[in-house]
Amino acid sequence: MFFHDILNIATGVKYASQMLSKSSISEYTSSQCHKINRAITQMTEEIQAQKDFTKAEEGTLKLNVQPASSNEILTRIWDIYTEHPLCENRQISISEHSENFMFHTDSTILTRILGNIVKNALEASIQGETITIGSRKTPDSIVFWGHNSYVMPTKIQRQVFKRSFTTKEEGRGIGTYSMKLLVEKYLKGQITFESTEGKGTIFTISLPEINIQK
Repeated sequence: MFFHDILNIATGVKYASQMLSKSSISEYTSSQCHKINRAITQMTEEIQAQKDFTKAEEGTLKLNVQPASSNEILTRIWDIYTEHPLCENRQISISEHSENFMFHTDSTILTRILGNIVKNALEASIQGETITIGSRKTPDSIVFWGHNSYVMPTKIQRQVFKRSFTTKEEGRGIGTYSMKLLVEKYLKGQITFESTEGKGTIFTISLPEINIQK
């Protein structure tokens, strides 16, 4: 009920902002309305992600498996997070070595997982750095990755996927845990990472082309 009600409120605020933008002749007002819409969209996505995470832990999350384009998923990630406050003075790039292909998955869930990888990378990066994302296809799997130049201390690496572990403020720490839960339990794949001097940190998601739970 909480998720339902708060999503309805967010939708109402977004609609009011859109109506204000359409009726205004002021460039400044229209610009501010655009910022409000962008912020509400990001907030709504965070609420929906928490809702799905709760269902995933309960074992009641249902997937919507459909044909998907790897390039469209990466482009959506780029569109969302280049507008994110965390991306200020930072860049997100789709690798020139990334491959485009069609496959079957729940693209909303996969986009959310990749979004967590990008958010974590942005938070770990300093100004002026670039986060790179990409995809490739192997004979038996679909692979997505996200890379940044930050190197995690060994102590952090050992606890990355633990529930409630975080290097941020108290009350956070389900991002990487939820990634592992969604990838392994629902998308039937594997998520790994490597973080070393000279290479930085790269998270890799490997998904099977078949046997995805619906």
